[in-house]
Amino acid sequence: MAYRSTLLEQIGLEPLKSPRLQLQISYGEKIRDQLGPALLFAGRVALGAGLGLVSTIISIAVAWGIFIFSGSQSLAVWTATLMFSAGVGAAAGSLLAWLQLDGGNNLRRVATAVTVVAIGTLSAGIGYDYGSNREIECCAMRTDTPVYYAALGATLGANLTVITISLFRENVEKRRRRVSVI
Repeated sequence: MAYRSTLLEQIGLEPLKSPRLQLQISYGEKIRDQLGPALLFAGRVALGAGLGLVSTIISIAVAWGIFIFSGSQSLAVWTATLMFSAGVGAAAGSLLAWLQLDGGNNLRRVATAVTVVAIGTLSAGIGYDYGSNREIECCAMRTDTPVYYAALGATLGANLTVITISLFRENVEKRRRRVSVI
């Protein structure tokens, strides 16, 4: 692109400017600049929850298929597979929503991913335990299973972990910029 504009300038023509670049800043853009960070945060939270829940359900379905077709019959194996797959699925969805490709440290990304998978797996276990020990009213039919609570727990735990890590990272970077300016 830089070569084209140089060539156009050499023959005496100016490159065409986009009409959008010639617009004056309006009041709406000022509001958008002020609300931008809050909307970005809310969008990432919603996207992390949605992607986390969908990828958790998909990973639980894959784990269920592997468990069934492997011929395993142990409840402990199924529970461990369920927890780990829910944690991995929730971590994948949440990390995808909060992904920042700013050329940062790869070791930090791996440590974040391992932390989010571990907390997602732990949260899936807590959700499963809550769902399996939940009291049902007399003569009422259960409409949700412990697997449902495991998926919700994993998604909630992984998303909250990624949000906390991202906010911590943002605050650390703000402090570094403030110190380097002074």
